[in-house]
Amino acid sequence: MLVLVTLVVSLKETQGHLVYSLDDPYIHLALAESILEGEYGINSGEYASPSSSILYPFLMAFGLFLGFGSVTPLLFTIPSSLLSVWVVAGVANRQMEFEKFDNMRWPFIVLAAAIALSMNAVALPFTGMEHSVHVLAVVLALSGLYRTSVLKDTSGLGVAVVGTIICAFIRFEGLALALAMIIALGVLGYRRHAVLSALVIVAGLAMYFATMKSYGLPALPSSVMTKSIIAADAADADAFGLIVGFLVNIYVSLFNRWGTLFALTATALCVVAFLGRDFAKGHRVFLTVVAATLSAHVVAGQYGWFARYEVYAVAAMLFGWLALLKITPATSLKTQAAALLLLVAGSPYLHPTLTTSAASANIFQQQYQMGRFAKDFFPARVAVNDLGYVAYGNSNYVLDLWGLGSEEARRLSRSNQWTPELLDEITKRHDIRYAMIYDAWFRDVPAEWCLVGRLVTSKVTSASGNVSFYLIQRDQDVAMRAALNAFIVDLPEGAKMATFECETS
Repeated sequence: MLVLVTLVVSLKETQGHLVYSLDDPYIHLALAESILEGEYGINSGEYASPSSSILYPFLMAFGLFLGFGSVTPLLFTIPSSLLSVWVVAGVANRQMEFEKFDNMRWPFIVLAAAIALSMNAVALPFTGMEHSVHVLAVVLALSGLYRTSVLKDTSGLGVAVVGTIICAFIRFEGLALALAMIIALGVLGYRRHAVLSALVIVAGLAMYFATMKSYGLPALPSSVMTKSIIAADAADADAFGLIVGFLVNIYVSLFNRWGTLFALTATALCVVAFLGRDFAKGHRVFLTVVAATLSAHVVAGQYGWFARYEVYAVAAMLFGWLALLKITPATSLKTQAAALLLLVAGSPYLHPTLTTSAASANIFQQQYQMGRFAKDFFPARVAVNDLGYVAYGNSNYVLDLWGLGSEEARRLSRSNQWTPELLDEITKRHDIRYAMIYDAWFRDVPAEWCLVGRLVTSKVTSASGNVSFYLIQRDQDVAMRAALNAFIVDLPEGAKMATFECETS
């Protein structure tokens, strides 16, 4: 019900347009358009790897092929989140043995609601990103392993294998769990299932890496390397930088609320698994898999950015907690305590849950309007630092200065700070007519660039509330000003456009 309410409120805030709470899903959709054209990138004739997922862009392409357009992400995210909560609540129901008590209806409802909150099941789908599918893959893998290893129900093997394979291809973080699952299946004696999972994953990754190499691209996506220093150092074979990156990430994790919980839970699971008495082999294996997943995120994972990066690890942690509860007898008090613990643990997700509609409004005011300007008012070659809606449905060249959609820009920005000289060089090389960028990200721009406008919006999930419009090719001055004047007329509430004479910065 809350999902539907959030959708209705978001549509009201965006004048009836379906706009996600982040700009990032439009990168997936833009890449999906390219895939349907037989290419792989953002711009026609130029290979790029802007997606944080191997599988998700192809799911988006399938949705676009069927004619669902920008609704496509919701077709995967909402069912994934709902199914994830249902599976975890089902495991909790079985684990807590609710059927033994007559007064457990409301405690279970509260527990289920707490599970939904702690898995960010309302806000996460409206990001439009692959994280909801990632969470579902983790839930399927661990629920299947739990049934197989702890409950001795081999009917869970198929689910475990499917979840493991999806984990490996939906997010690169999923490789840690996938590896742990393969080892676990082998240790438990299900070697055929372990080998099958390993072969599918290795073959798929080999095909992906070979394809990227044939395109002249690194093994890892530009988007992943841009957002993760660890990934960039790994791709560049920088061993020292990689070690330092791991140490820094551990430090950051231990000062993050979720990272601390992951570390403490992983430690507790290992203590119980290896020092606890009267534990069956299967139970120990399950606890170890969960601990390994949490530890991997502490070492190399990210947090935040509208509460999405760590949710899969939170789901894994819930399974670890449920497994630990198996140690003590089922009681009504234990259930109530578990619900309270989950509510406290999941409280950081109250904010994104309550602000999803405001985030969608933010993206509508800013990136959606930038896309309108680039596609409907001034369709020319453009440079941006926030790739997404500007690229989706745009046949004109879009240069991503941040580097998600341009490996050339990523390497330049990694090797050097953006100087006016570098900006001038790369924009001239690609015949860029104008730029829409955050001044906070580019303190110095070429003197020849003219600040002609500034879009001012709210700031919820956008990195800045101010987007500066720079004219790069002066002979386009009259045309761009006419476009800006027409564009301003239809700006939505919450968005304002200031225009300036052609001043050099």
